[in-house]
Amino acid sequence: SKTGDRDYNFAWDKSFRYALINQGFDVAEVNLDGEVPTDINILVIAEMHWGLTEKQFDNLRSYIARGGNLLIMSEPRREDCMSPLLAEFGVSLVPGQLVRITEDYSPDLVLSVPSEKAGNLIYQFEDMRQAQRLIVTPGVSGLTHVDAGYEVIPLFLTDSIVWNEMETTNFIDDTVRLNPEMGEVQQSYITALALRREVEGKEQRILVYGDADCISNGELKMGRAELGADNFNIIMGSFYWLSHNEVPIDVRRPVPVDDEVYLSKESMAVWKVVMEWVMPGVLILLYLLLWLRRRGR
Repeated sequence: SKTGDRDYNFAWDKSFRYALINQGFDVAEVNLDGEVPTDINILVIAEMHWGLTEKQFDNLRSYIARGGNLLIMSEPRREDCMSPLLAEFGVSLVPGQLVRITEDYSPDLVLSVPSEKAGNLIYQFEDMRQAQRLIVTPGVSGLTHVDAGYEVIPLFLTDSIVWNEMETTNFIDDTVRLNPEMGEVQQSYITALALRREVEGKEQRILVYGDADCISNGELKMGRAELGADNFNIIMGSFYWLSHNEVPIDVRRPVPVDDEVYLSKESMAVWKVVMEWVMPGVLILLYLLLWLRRRGR
C-alpha cells in the first residue's frame, strides 16, 4: 500500500483511475496466521522472503482446497521459501536467474512476449500480441511444471537467446558468459503460467509469475526507449481472468468493418484526374450557373 518503487500501489491508490479499488475490487490485507476469510476470492502472494509456518501453510491449503484463486509472484533465488508453495501446483523455479545479452540494457532485464494460448485465454494479452507489445522483467526466474491435477497454460515466453545464469549475481561490474558446465542452458523459457481445475463445480484459477518487480510502482513508471513494454496489462489481464472475467468491466466494442475498395493502378490515375479536375470543374460550373441566374433576377 506504499508508494515506494517495490510496492504495489496500483491496488490501493484511489487517485489513480485504473487502480483495482476503482475497477470493482475490494482490497484487503490477509494474514495467514488465521484462516483466509470466506469473502476473499483472489489471494496475492508476492515474493516471500521466508517460508510459511506449518499453521500458515495449513490455512493456505484450506483456501486452495475450497477453490480460491491465487496470484503468485516469485523472484530469482527464492527457491528456499517459494518452492514448497509452488510444489503444491507442480511448478518449479529454474535454478539461477534468466539473462539476455543486449547492447543497451543490463543482462538481467529480460523480455517476454505473450503466447498464442495466452491470447486465447485473456483478451488483454491478445491485444498485446496484435500490437506486438511485450513485458519487461527486471530479474526473473524461468518456470517449469509437472502434472499436479491442473491444466497448465504458458502465458509469457522469452526468446531463444536467454539462459539461466548460475554464477554471476553482480550484473553491473561482472561479465556474464554462458557456461553449460554449470547447468546453464540457452533456450526459450516460460516466465508466467496459468493453471486451472474444477473444484466443487467451479473453476479454480491460479497465475504464477517468475518476477514480482514487473508490476511494482517503480517498474510501471519506468520508460525504456524502443522496447514496447506493456507491463500494466499484466495487472489488467491477470485480475480480469482471476475474477472470472467480471472486473475490470469489459468495455470493448466490435471492431468497425471497413468498406472494401478495389482500384487498379490504371483506375487510380483516372480517379485522380476526376477528383482533382473534373469534380472541382463541375462545382465551378454549378456556381457560375447559380450566380448568373441570380444576377438575371
